Amino acid sequence: MAVSPDAVVMPARPDRITIRVIAVITALLGVALATAQVSRAVWMLTSPEVTVNLLANGATPVASDAAVSASIDTVAVTTDLVASSRVLFAVGAIMLALTAIIVALAVTWLLWSISSEMRFPVALHRFTFAAGFALVLGPLIGTAAQGFGSMEAARATNDALGGILLVGFGVDGWGFAVPLVGFAVLALGYVFQAMRRMQRDTEGLV
Repeated sequence: MAVSPDAVVMPARPDRITIRVIAVITALLGVALATAQVSRAVWMLTSPEVTVNLLANGATPVASDAAVSASIDTVAVTTDLVASSRVLFAVGAIMLALTAIIVALAVTWLLWSISSEMRFPVALHRFTFAAGFALVLGPLIGTAAQGFGSMEAARATNDALGGILLVGFGVDGWGFAVPLVGFAVLALGYVFQAMRRMQRDTEGLV
């Protein structure tokens, strides 16, 4: 007997309760992460002085024979940033907040759908679409905004620090890893959709 790919499979009641508890926890964690980033954005826009980490290239004294030379690559600068730099840092934080809340709500939607009567393939397609694009676009835009904000901050404060700052920005591993995860989620979504169509088209042929 063939099973339709759109069939509704309801978990047992204890499983439904467990899944919904996990869904609620996921939503709360997403809200907490988003709130932290929104608070950072507000702090960047309203605080008289803010602290940012900027790239630097300055030599440091070497007190040991084991080291030939040493240098610093980042410095934490507390200052009154120019308005353009503040806005860019705030935009970066807001993009990360949006990423966190969209992904958390997408996962919550998927888990809640599994525990209810919504067809799983439909929920999975919506989850992969929302979470995938959020993971791709959010970190890329957020990293770019904060990077340009760092460049502007370095340009504005470089003279006061003796010219040790580098007018540029670096991207850590997460800046590339998270968008790659987003592309993987989108790819899986298209694979699941293709498998669903194939199963529906071949239903009853075997």
